[in-house]
Amino acid sequence: MTLSIDALSQYLRNDVQNLSTLETILIEEQDALRSRNIQSLQDVVKRKTDTLSLIEASSKAKTKLFEKLNTPITPKRMAALIRASRRKDLIDLWEDAEQRMQNCKHINQVNGKVMEHSRRRVAKLMDIFRGQSQQSGIYTAQGKQQHSGAGGYTLAKA
Repeated sequence: MTLSIDALSQYLRNDVQNLSTLETILIEEQDALRSRNIQSLQDVVKRKTDTLSLIEASSKAKTKLFEKLNTPITPKRMAALIRASRRKDLIDLWEDAEQRMQNCKHINQVNGKVMEHSRRRVAKLMDIFRGQSQQSGIYTAQGKQQHSGAGGYTLAKA
């Protein structure tokens, strides 16, 4: 198991480094979203995808490491095994990786909200541009709501 612990330690060091990189990239993504810098956003998304691929590969490698020992692994089981090892360096790496993962999750959620807000704003502008709107509608002189066949509003009636 010593060889496996050493391998796990190396994987965790790589995870911490990759999660730190991802954290930085997510903050750059946030800045690009807020400034609406499309070119920067495209560059950031490419780097984010590459970093996520590295994190996924590391996760698969850790899973294979434990499969060799005939030990199914889950994050909870991994945490328990690491704590049971009583190796402070391993425990510190695991806790650092977990904290960085939570930070990345939070920043990613914020970025998702910013993107959704932007998407809604663009959709609303496009509806207005096309003469469609999500507003309550136009009423006739008789007080009935008037609908147009194309889903837009009649701007004038002769």
